[in-house]
Amino acid sequence: GGSPTKGQGGSVRSANPSADHMSVYYTLLPKAFAPQRLAYTTSMDGSGLVLITTSSGPAAVWELEFTSGELCFVSNPVLHSQVRCNLFGQLTLSSVFQGWEVFRFIEVGFGNVAISSWTHSHKYLSSDPDGKVSTSENRLGHWEKWKLEKAENGVYI
Repeated sequence: GGSPTKGQGGSVRSANPSADHMSVYYTLLPKAFAPQRLAYTTSMDGSGLVLITTSSGPAAVWELEFTSGELCFVSNPVLHSQVRCNLFGQLTLSSVFQGWEVFRFIEVGFGNVAISSWTHSHKYLSSDPDGKVSTSENRLGHWEKWKLEKAENGVYI
């Protein structure tokens, strides 16, 4: 359908890509390792881009495109790519909008959220002390808590 849906604390986004919508951009911060921010870099083998957390360089801005309730796409407007959790629970960036790219934002208190894959409801985004971003099955772990900071007009924070 083409009716707009609204997610908590996010943007109004229509399920119909041609419909008018308002976008809200965020910087995602791992609670355990602030002031690091979710970003991307070229993989060690040069085969593509990988997600990392870093405190150096400009922050990556992410657009949260809610499909219904707390379900959304996590997109990078510069790369025109979405975060994807593949069949094996590995995170990559993808140019398509399908089920592998849908995530659920779950409030876990004190302004923090856990971010789970919609297709793998037991897989949560996690950031380790070295800045590696992967999935974990530890829903309420310290490394699995994230905070959203609104980025003004898509400008890097």
